[in-house]
Amino acid sequence: MRLKVVQENLLNALLKVCRISSTKTNLAILQNVLLEAEDNSLKLSTTNLEMAIKTKIRAKVEEKGKTTVPSQIFLNYVNLLDKATLEIQQVGEELIIKSKKSQTKIRTIPAEEYPIIPKTEKNIKFQKSGELFKKALKQVNFTASPTETRIEISGIYLKFHSPKENELTLVGTDSYRLAEKVVPKVKTTTKGKINIIVPVKSLIDLDKIISNGTIEIYPSENQILFIDQNTEIISRTIIGNYPDYKQIIPQSFLTKVIINKDKLIKAIKTASLFSRTGINDINLKIQSDNNKIIISSVNNQIGETRTELDADVKGDDNEVAFNYHYLLEGIINMPGEEIVLKIIDQESPVMITSPVDKNYLYLVMPIKK
Repeated sequence: MRLKVVQENLLNALLKVCRISSTKTNLAILQNVLLEAEDNSLKLSTTNLEMAIKTKIRAKVEEKGKTTVPSQIFLNYVNLLDKATLEIQQVGEELIIKSKKSQTKIRTIPAEEYPIIPKTEKNIKFQKSGELFKKALKQVNFTASPTETRIEISGIYLKFHSPKENELTLVGTDSYRLAEKVVPKVKTTTKGKINIIVPVKSLIDLDKIISNGTIEIYPSENQILFIDQNTEIISRTIIGNYPDYKQIIPQSFLTKVIINKDKLIKAIKTASLFSRTGINDINLKIQSDNNKIIISSVNNQIGETRTELDADVKGDDNEVAFNYHYLLEGIINMPGEEIVLKIIDQESPVMITSPVDKNYLYLVMPIKK
């Protein structure tokens, strides 16, 4: 293998693929990046056996070939080089990288030892703006369960052609809170609903990789493929039944509050300073007669705080306690200057929505007193 490549292009490619290669694995080959010199291009691939990333950059290939090198060492080294054309050549068991002022040799492992990255069928295609899809991922990814105790909720539920044709619904939950985001106007080559669960870890990496251009999505039985320009992200899917979350979304409420988002966030952060360790509780008291919401917390070892905010309150007086972490994360991810709180009682899920985005909702369970 012998080729020339622009340092900046190589660095950008490595930044994409090397994020899933890990030094913590017992398999040394999984710490490496696979390099394949082809016709006028260099293809870079990594996998952690659950997810794979492949990207391609332009290169002047003088001799085709393939090999693998330690991804983090290669990335860190290329990052320190000046922006210039690099000469890369494999000699025996070493990869030689030459620039104007330096030359480095890195030990390789034969490409034949690298795991085969399975190809994903492209029978069903969906297309959407990468920018809008990234926003949707951010609005749901944080709600998925961080552990795999219940494997199905450690992923994000993707429902294609739902609730309507050419719409995509993303759902995340950890059983304490839930987010649902509907992405409209998705271009597709097929009809009929398709439901799959994608590990949230894969989607977090996807969010950091994809650009604002058009993203192509190819779901299949056991895998899902995302294509962003010259980059492919392949993830396994989770086999299982996602909870019937629709049955826990309330259809009617006793109290509705419209309030300035930034002021509420500041009040919640203030109250959080006096919440009890391990409980993280704060209290919201809604007064309909004078259109007020009072955010408070009491910690007998520290003290207490109380903030009164103006709000547009409709319905009954109400009072509810929350884990401030769950409440705050949902509010922060709401677009617009105002949010809407819809409350039943101290034991029922509270719904948070935005007046400017009818396609996004967040549910959070109160702390029972």
